[in-house]
Amino acid sequence: MLEYADLSRTIIGLGFVLLLMAAVFWLVRRFGPAAARGRFAASRRLAVLETLPLDPRTRLVLLRHDGAEHLVLVSSQGSASLLTTNTAGRPPIDRDDQP
Repeated sequence: MLEYADLSRTIIGLGFVLLLMAAVFWLVRRFGPAAARGRFAASRRLAVLETLPLDPRTRLVLLRHDGAEHLVLVSSQGSASLLTTNTAGRPPIDRDDQP
């Protein structure tokens, strides 16, 4: 049977390991990859804003590059087609509504 000294040493060791694990988790959460992305997000020039799967092999991707937004159709065969470009963050003009 364990003596009280052995039992207390085991509990203290377990507490120390749990405290060490909590400290490591906190450090990863504070200084990990997500925090690094937040620090450098303002200096990034390219961003994927949205993706919309049309079928299992085709999707629409909305990209932002230097303030302009590009709508691209991407297929699984590796082909991509630029559908429209929107500059200055304004909604694109509908071709049917033009005077």
